[in-house]
This record gives sequence, C-alpha cells and structure tokens, in this order.
Amino acid sequence: MSREPLSQQYLVHKAHKALSRTDRNRVEKTHPSTATLGGSFFTASRKHQRGSMLVMALFIMIVLALLGLTLASSLSSTGNKVAADNLGFRAQLATQAGMEHIKATANPAGATPLSCNGTINSPASFGQVRGLEGCAYQASCQTSTTIIAGVNYYFYRFASTAQCTASELISAHTQTDSMMIEQ
Repeated sequence: MSREPLSQQYLVHKAHKALSRTDRNRVEKTHPSTATLGGSFFTASRKHQRGSMLVMALFIMIVLALLGLTLASSLSSTGNKVAADNLGFRAQLATQAGMEHIKATANPAGATPLSCNGTINSPASFGQVRGLEGCAYQASCQTSTTIIAGVNYYFYRFASTAQCTASELISAHTQTDSMMIEQ
C-alpha cells in the first residue's frame, strides 16, 4: 500500500485547527469570564481573589468594634442613670428627715405646741449616716396664729430642702407641708 501525499487543503485545515486551539487557550487565560470549566478559569479566579479574605476579616473586625463601642456607651449611660436615680432617692430621704426634724421641733411629743419662725440645718453627723453620705438638709418653719370659732390655732408652714453629692453628681430635693394645731 502506498501512501498518498496529503492534500494541500487537508494540511491547511489541520494548521487552522491548531491555530484556533492556541488562540482559544490565550483567550481563556486572559479573560476568565469566557473560560470553560476544564480550562484555566479556576486558576485565574484564585489569582483575582487573592487578599479578599483579608478585606472580609477587616470589615468584620470593624463592624464588631463599632458594635462593642455602642454597647459600652449604652452601658455607661445606663450606669450614670442608675447613679443619678439613687442619688435623687437619697436626697428625697434627707428632705424627709429635715421635714420630720422641724415638725418635731414645732410640736414636741407630750408638750404644748410652740411657735416657730426659723431655720435649722442638719447636724454635722447627718452626712455620715449610712445611706445618706454626702447629704445635708436645711428646714424652715413659719408660724402664724389664727382664730376659728373662738379657738386659737397655730398654722405652720414647713419647708425642707436637701442636697446630696457624689463625685460629679449633685441632686437636690425640696418638700413643703403645712398643718394647723390648737394652742
């Protein structure tokens, strides 16, 4: 059997096929979007994604840091509110103590009511009472006499103001009251 020489048309067809395969590989390597699954798509894709994990990690760290700062700020403001409420309650208690002190001075137990026109201050030891540290009060009394149906009465007007301090917080509370007692 003799071999026939390859026709020129056949050789041109083979050369064209080889050339188009080379061009196709070149396109797949430079343009991953046109690559096939069996080609170099995944290799090119990994090269393009290099460093993306670092960007995602930084993003997550920044978001978590912002959430942490927000939470810390919220807790801090809540703590300040609780401290202010506590201090206000202590000032209210000190005001009540001042009111009771001035009323007892005006109307001592087992004695006749007295006329009082003056101011009393909390004793120095008052601010050392447990729960009332840093608190002081000032209470005042004004008395007027009135006659109702031929009977003499004392009409008392009381006022008590207290102030409590703790570090940078200051809370003040004022209370007024009145009463009438037969002379």
